Amino acid sequence: MVRTFNNKLVTYSNRVLTTSGVISFLVNGSNFASFGVSFSSSSSIFIDFSDGTGFHQYEGNASNSFRVGFQLSATPGAYVYNYTDGKPSSYTRNIKVIIPEKDKVTSINVNDFARAGLIASVLNQTLKIRFNELQNLNTINISQTYLLDFDDSFLNNNSIKSLIFNTNSFYKTSKYSGIIPITVLTKKQYNSLTYSTSLGGIDFSISNLDKIINLKDTLTTLSLAACNLSDTNGNNGPLPDNFSQLKIASLYLIRNNYTKPPSILNSIPTIQNFFGGGVSITDWGDLSGLVNLVNFTMDECRNAPAYCPAYVTNWPKLRILRFVSFSKGGSGGDNTSNPARLDALISSIYNIWDKNAPKTGSNNIQYRGVQLFFAAGEALTQSDAPGGTYQQPNDYVAGSSNGTPVSAREMLWVLANQYSCTVIYNNL
Repeated sequence: MVRTFNNKLVTYSNRVLTTSGVISFLVNGSNFASFGVSFSSSSSIFIDFSDGTGFHQYEGNASNSFRVGFQLSATPGAYVYNYTDGKPSSYTRNIKVIIPEKDKVTSINVNDFARAGLIASVLNQTLKIRFNELQNLNTINISQTYLLDFDDSFLNNNSIKSLIFNTNSFYKTSKYSGIIPITVLTKKQYNSLTYSTSLGGIDFSISNLDKIINLKDTLTTLSLAACNLSDTNGNNGPLPDNFSQLKIASLYLIRNNYTKPPSILNSIPTIQNFFGGGVSITDWGDLSGLVNLVNFTMDECRNAPAYCPAYVTNWPKLRILRFVSFSKGGSGGDNTSNPARLDALISSIYNIWDKNAPKTGSNNIQYRGVQLFFAAGEALTQSDAPGGTYQQPNDYVAGSSNGTPVSAREMLWVLANQYSCTVIYNNL
């Protein structure tokens, strides 16, 4: 069957488009946020926004990627479609997408159905994308879609190297929620796996967390963020013991229920980037074995000890040290301002540098040239501001003496000027 709208054939490159491989999904009203496609070279997609205007053609931009947002009466911008048909928020739309050159598709991104607290998607729907027709697809990225089901043909597409099922990808009754289906982890060659669903509180043999080891020969990035994992999960500990066999470079464990970072991470010395934290953290634990760590990011640790863990001295390759929303900001728990807590953290870091860091030399050696981050994500003004004035302390001598800094901001000044660190904080 060919596609016709307003009594006109829909064509591309002098050929009529058919219903074969049409992507469709349901949204409520006009609040659906984004659908993205990336191509290996210039191409187009056609979208029927379900408002009676038929298919609209969009071409990939200079980077050969395409992203479109749907929203009601917003200021028009790049790839934003504004509905003008006046339908209420309860009105269900059946969005349809045709991709003529399927062999050029390298990634599919569907997310943010729940923007601004509004669940725009129709819950419990099945996302109809025939992944087996996208033979050069590298990445699937799904987030905030509350799906019941998913086209299982992605399991047969061996070109997929990055599988991202982010927060709220699936509705609580979905077969993909609460466990990782064994078929997702069998005979796959993912380089990157994100699986953010409620995997915590049950034995690893049930959630299949212990089957992630099937990917050990190819996996370099693993995200188990917001999975409700804790120090004990069913009859098991914080993470499967066989994780010691992984050779991952990046690990994301942010917004789980751990009271401290799992010590088993010390048996994965390949980790270069660690992202952890959460308001449940009350102990820094011991991560001294991560000798190849480059980036240590802890988010929303507002109940953790108000000092930098001493094991940072065991990381000779450290380049980024981030304490995000340490005293205020972020999304979890009490968000009361506590600048004294932030000052204590900065003081502890300064003391480590003052004791161990060389005051001269290349910025590639340990301690020198490190990025130090003390804010709430990129929204600096939502975080507490360090105390004092950002200025050179008394008796400071470049290359030989730090002087006598009397405030957190004077310590930051020394870290920036004596040790060439990049310090990022709320400076208002």
